[in-house]
Amino acid sequence: MNAKRISGVGTTLFLAFLIMVTPVFAAANPHFGKVNPSGPDDEGSLTVDFSAGGIYYPPLGVNVSATRDTIFACKPPVGDFPPNPYQQEVIDTVQGGTVARCVNSCRGSITIPPPVTSLTCEGSMIPTLAMIIYSDLNIYGIFGDFQVLQKKINGTYSATYYGYTP
Repeated sequence: MNAKRISGVGTTLFLAFLIMVTPVFAAANPHFGKVNPSGPDDEGSLTVDFSAGGIYYPPLGVNVSATRDTIFACKPPVGDFPPNPYQQEVIDTVQGGTVARCVNSCRGSITIPPPVTSLTCEGSMIPTLAMIIYSDLNIYGIFGDFQVLQKKINGTYSATYYGYTP
């Protein structure tokens, strides 16, 4: 083999290598930008708006996980809860997610609703959401190159409904 042919093959291999590794360098700094939780709303749902940047590969999914402490209580059809209502407490770990299609950056919104109650009430009383607390929130994304990005969301988000007193 002559030197020109070896040099041409070497240059071709080097260019092929650059084409293959460029996406790796472009995705070297994925990060969550703004992460804004809001709520719980009137129905007890928590919504987390987010943005992520430095993404070359689209995310396979973005999820929010939280510990949710929910109290349902028996309430008359009109008015507030009576003193010491019959109640049910549900404590669970939940997650909600979305599949986002974006390149370089993306924005999205994830909503986690309250659980469904199995509380039964006597007479005309109806099972009603009395209080809900979301804590230990985390947002994480799994990207097309199987890189996991995670961020803790500080704070506790709660609401009390219809004059409920714990």
